[in-house]
Formats: sequence, C-alpha cells, structure tokens
Amino acid sequence: SIGHDTNLNQGLDEDGLPFYYGDQELVDGNFAQIGARFHYSNPMSSGYVGYLKAAGQHRIYDDADNTNITDLALTAGVTKSDGDTSYNYSASIRPLWLDGDHNRTLYHLDAGVSKNIDEQHDFRLGAQWGYFDEDDDLADRQRLLLSAGISRKSLSVSHQVMTYVGTEWSDDSAGEYNARDIYGISYRLTHISAASNSKTFAQIYYQRENHKEVHPAYEFWPYSGEAQKDDLVGVTLGHDRTIATDTVLFARYSYQNNSSNI
Repeated sequence: SIGHDTNLNQGLDEDGLPFYYGDQELVDGNFAQIGARFHYSNPMSSGYVGYLKAAGQHRIYDDADNTNITDLALTAGVTKSDGDTSYNYSASIRPLWLDGDHNRTLYHLDAGVSKNIDEQHDFRLGAQWGYFDEDDDLADRQRLLLSAGISRKSLSVSHQVMTYVGTEWSDDSAGEYNARDIYGISYRLTHISAASNSKTFAQIYYQRENHKEVHPAYEFWPYSGEAQKDDLVGVTLGHDRTIATDTVLFARYSYQNNSSNI
C-alpha cells in the first residue's frame, strides 16, 4: 500500500492506537508499506476452537529520517459456541520498531461474548486489558477498555454499532501525563454478494482521548497549559473478492484525522 501522513511523529497504527516519537515539530511524508498475515485454527473438544494469528508490516517514508516503522503482532486464542452464545478469549503481543530501534511493545488480554437476540440481531460485550511497554519508562502504562455493541444482519447486508470506554494509569506517577481516558463509537456497514463471491464494507469511528495531566512540554507559552485532548476520526473502505478456493483479492482505503487542543 501507499499513503501520505501529515504528522507522522504523532501517528496512529492500523488499530487506532497512538504512538509518539521525535520532537514536537510537525513532520509529514509519503510512505510505502508491505505486510503479511497468517491464520491457523483447529477444532478442539466440547465446541472449542483454538487459533493462532500472526501479522507483520514494514512502512518506509520517503523524506523523513529515522521514521521507518516495523510492526509485528502475535495472537493466540480460543473460541466457544454454546447455542445462541459465543465466547472469545485471546492473548497477544505486539512489538514496534522505529528505524530498527525498539519503540514499544503492547501486551493484550481480551475476553468477549456475543449473544443472538433473535435471527437478525446480536449483542456483544468485551473487555480488554493492555500494557504499554514503552522505550520511555515514563510512558509505561496499563489500559482497561470495555466495549458494547449491537449488530443487525440480513441475507446480504449487516450493520454494526460499537461503543467503548476506557482508562489508563501510569506505572510511574511522574508520567501520568501519558495516561488518558478514552471514549469512542464506531459504525460498520457490510454487503456480501454471493453471486460475485465478494464483500464490500465501510467503517467510520470517532474517539476522544483526554490526557489526565498536563505534559511538561505544554505547560508554558505558546501552549495553553491545558492537558492534551484529542479527537480522532477515521474512515475505512474495503472490497474483497474470492477468485479461487484459497485466493482473495482485496482493496483498502483508509483516512484518519487527529484534531488536538495542543
């Protein structure tokens, strides 16, 4: 894939998780990115299915020095179906390097439950604990995120709305300005065409992040002396087409915008 980032030293990865590096100067650049994914699942006893997932990507910027990104993700989990209710539990690790130097490693524990309300509607609840092991020790922190949503399915079209709320706390109280409270909502529309073996989707999300304390760099003029607040808006469009039993062609377009009071 190719793209352009107008503020690459305060970026977002593909899951909407922010990462920060460099100084406060606005830096932009064009990039090219290559990635690969692997998924394996195996049925187990009593309705359980175990799975392993791996993904990696490398992004190269054209004009910005020391900003190339390498990102890996490894996930192991298990799902269980029990009548009209399904459960999912997983653990993951995700290291990220900037120009070959470790920037952070993110650890996740996830649990979720989905229940069929009727033939067309599902209700979902989720909980996630995360730990950010950052290169800057003052940025090490934990995150707790709770989510709830509902989906409606017909023969070819599905709608899904998810809301989530979370909070973070720093390992070191001196770095509490890195911790934030998080609120968000997302909507996803999916259309499946059996005739053409294809799937098309559109997703939009909004997320608000309120930092708990003022960053030392923003305490004095020309900054406001306020704690940082970010409004994140993202849109993703996608199309998948199955051309053989084991081959899928896909296209993606994504846009992300971060508006901050700093």
